[in-house]
Amino acid sequence: MKFACPAVFAVVWSAVFAFAVVGPARSQDDMSGESTASEVAAVAVEEAQAPADAYADGADAEGFEDFNARVSYALGANIGAGMAQEFEKIGFPLDLDAFVEAFRASANGEDARLTTQQVEGTLLDFQRQMQVAQFERMQKEAEENTLAAEAFFEQNKDAEGVQTTESGLQYAVTKAGDGPTPGPEDTVLIHYEGRLLDGTVFDSSMADGGEPVPFPVNHPYIIEGFREGLQLLPVGSEGTLFIPGGLAYGMSPREDGEIGLNEMLIFDIKVLELVEDDAQADAAAGETSDAAEVVEAEAEAAVDDREPLAD
Repeated sequence: MKFACPAVFAVVWSAVFAFAVVGPARSQDDMSGESTASEVAAVAVEEAQAPADAYADGADAEGFEDFNARVSYALGANIGAGMAQEFEKIGFPLDLDAFVEAFRASANGEDARLTTQQVEGTLLDFQRQMQVAQFERMQKEAEENTLAAEAFFEQNKDAEGVQTTESGLQYAVTKAGDGPTPGPEDTVLIHYEGRLLDGTVFDSSMADGGEPVPFPVNHPYIIEGFREGLQLLPVGSEGTLFIPGGLAYGMSPREDGEIGLNEMLIFDIKVLELVEDDAQADAAAGETSDAAEVVEAEAEAAVDDREPLAD
């Protein structure tokens, strides 16, 4: 009996199986040092044969009669752990007894309680259910973050030195600089620290004695609020940007999960200089930063990974 797996089950199963069979890779250097390719091959063959030879005198210390039994048990252990992790992520309480019953029947070619068509239909229903649950979780998270940000901005607008722009961005200049104000075509060398409303730092150019970062102001993957804020701080200035979720990552947060849906961000910024050298400015356009360019790949990945609700 062959089962066709809908996308959600196929993804989970591929992750589980990879978890089960892929271990830490060893390079040829690890295995052979200066050995030739033939010597490496000989070592590999010897290592592959050794586990089977260990059962020449009977069961091993754990009671396995042969290497196949040991491998089968190891696969079961890893698959079980992988499945627990994957299904926990999507909030699905796996019925292990039902799973084992069906697994055993299918593996042995026995009749199952569900036909192929019923299996496909059930898993499609499951996929739709998971999509709806995911959408509801996303909506709840976005609403909670939006409400928290609105409460903060309402209180923060009256704080000393805080100004609010037409877009909703709030900023405060803590040290006024007397240099030129960056424009949309400029590249700005800055130090910065980005944090969440709860104070969690998610990115910093100053961590561990880091170097300042050049930012092309008009780079398309710099978040909107950060781009606007850079053009409000003359060179030599230090300030803080309070960026609403809609001007940050919105509903396409970074893939690392540190920033939530519609979550507001706070950036402390030191504007050091405008980058005048063309070569340096060109290099800056290719810089990777969590607050800017990295958003391209991460935002696209987050969108690609998020399946639309079924009709």
